[in-house]
Amino acid sequence: MGVVAFEWTWTNILLVLVGYVSLIRLLRYRGRDTLYKKYGFNGRESLKGMTTDQAWEIQKYLASREFPLMIEKAIQFALFRYLNSPEPWSGS
Repeated sequence: MGVVAFEWTWTNILLVLVGYVSLIRLLRYRGRDTLYKKYGFNGRESLKGMTTDQAWEIQKYLASREFPLMIEKAIQFALFRYLNSPEPWSGS
């Protein structure tokens, strides 16, 4: 039994690309929709009653899933700036 060679034709590339985009779209919105259901949000109008704690939890979830590296670097930069800046009350 021999090994079957795989050729990257334009059809195969297109199928892989469409499959990848579909999978990412499915997984991207699944977590957000789970949080929306947890708090009883079912449309744009119901989002008006959202508390800041609920908004923060949803935003934190989305940011950690979509931009984990950027969030980490932003926090590191903010702490670097905060910890390496002169204290405002020191007079220098």
